[in-house]
Amino acid sequence: MALSRENKRSIAAKLILLLTAAIWGSAFIVLKDAISDVPTFFVLAFRFLLGAATLALLFFKSFKRFSLKVLLKGSLTGVAVAAAYALQTIGLEHTTPGINAFLTAVYCVITPFMMWSITRRRPSVFRFAAAAVCFAGIGLVSVGSIGGFTFMGEGLTLIAGLFFALQIVMIDRLLAGEDAMLFTIWELFSCGVIMAVVYLATELDEPLILDGGAWWRLIYLAVVATAGALGMMTFGVKYSSGVAGALIMSLESVFGVAFSLIFGYESATAQTAIGFAVIFVAIVIGEAGEPLAARLREKRKKPEADLSAGSNTAPAPNGGNDSGAG
Repeated sequence: MALSRENKRSIAAKLILLLTAAIWGSAFIVLKDAISDVPTFFVLAFRFLLGAATLALLFFKSFKRFSLKVLLKGSLTGVAVAAAYALQTIGLEHTTPGINAFLTAVYCVITPFMMWSITRRRPSVFRFAAAAVCFAGIGLVSVGSIGGFTFMGEGLTLIAGLFFALQIVMIDRLLAGEDAMLFTIWELFSCGVIMAVVYLATELDEPLILDGGAWWRLIYLAVVATAGALGMMTFGVKYSSGVAGALIMSLESVFGVAFSLIFGYESATAQTAIGFAVIFVAIVIGEAGEPLAARLREKRKKPEADLSAGSNTAPAPNGGNDSGAG
């Protein structure tokens, strides 16, 4: 049976999201290598400034919709992004790429609760279950990792997850009515400027040795893992369902561990491996359970609506003649 054009596009979108997740998973080990040779904030400044410039060249037509409002909104969100990536990258210096990837992924669980504090919409029971399972997984990973839990490694990575959740909340609240790519360009640009300022203030005296391998890593992070992945994600999310998109993108953490194991950065204990699995189960519960909760709420509302409609059309007590004439 031939697939319709819409089904083909949906399959293509999901494959693109899978590739995006793999690219972001690979970025953990590329970044680990990059910051071992080059000052951390130089790497981050280069990544986000070149990423913003690449998106600006690819989507230059978006600048026709420029406004000070989108500049302000995107730049403000970039502050949260800068905090998230700075903390995540410093954490990566003190832990493995796999642990860094999985602990960062807790933003999937945190985001609904952060949204709750703003919108007053209570998360479903699935979100609460996901949070409980996720914290159990974090405990297993932290205790099972070599050296145990450290604030500079696992601690900063978890705090980075909070800022990634804040980024998603800010995008949700600020992006409405704005051009998505223009918003993203300003977001990345402001993040890159912040990283450049921190580099100039704290790392300028450190030796800057950029050989061929370092340049390739920097370009990969900026062009492929930032600009390219964001563009692919935009297409993938647009043409796939929200649930499928979220679940596929959550595989970023799985790819992070896989690449870390393949390239010898990870020697996970059985307990750590179980912890990774538990965190991933938590992400699946949270992302897949929410639509189920929404359907259950709709089913509960439907009988109430039918009952209300029935009472509005019920015959009058006098047999349908509500004039009182006999």
